[in-house]
Amino acid sequence: MILEAIRLYAARLADTTAGVNARLADAPIAAGDTRPPDVAAILTSMDDAQVARRYLDQDQATPALWVFQYQEGDLGLSIESGYFPATSIPIAIAYVDRGEDTAAMARNASTTLRAALRALNRMWTEAGGETFRQYNQISLMHHTTAVLREINAQQQDTWIGAVLVLGAELRESAI
Repeated sequence: MILEAIRLYAARLADTTAGVNARLADAPIAAGDTRPPDVAAILTSMDDAQVARRYLDQDQATPALWVFQYQEGDLGLSIESGYFPATSIPIAIAYVDRGEDTAAMARNASTTLRAALRALNRMWTEAGGETFRQYNQISLMHHTTAVLREINAQQQDTWIGAVLVLGAELRESAI
């Protein structure tokens, strides 16, 4: 079920009409701030070794979103024990970028992950959203309250600015 949770979140985020870049286009921006660039890539720990290693390859376009199963201590992040129900799978979505202006990247990370959460939450409110809640005979029933944390993890020239963690509640569609 971990594979399915990661891939269904990534598929929704990558969708051109309802995903993160579509939500970035209508994201509220504070006066004086610029709209973040579109996400260049959505990478998963199930399909990309760089995400599984938590190391961005030099030739990878950024900004990128990494989708993976969160485990205590990932990227130096700590979430209180018991925050997510025992029946949920914690899925992390991390904003990864390269550059010199960490303040701008922090603003971009916050706005982009807010847009990502909007895209994911709309799976229950938009027409056609139910198709994104199904993958490989697994259904996403709901996700618990999100945790959004700024982390400022620096690895060489890669900056991981923030991570969004959701508790995915899944069930078998066909038994």
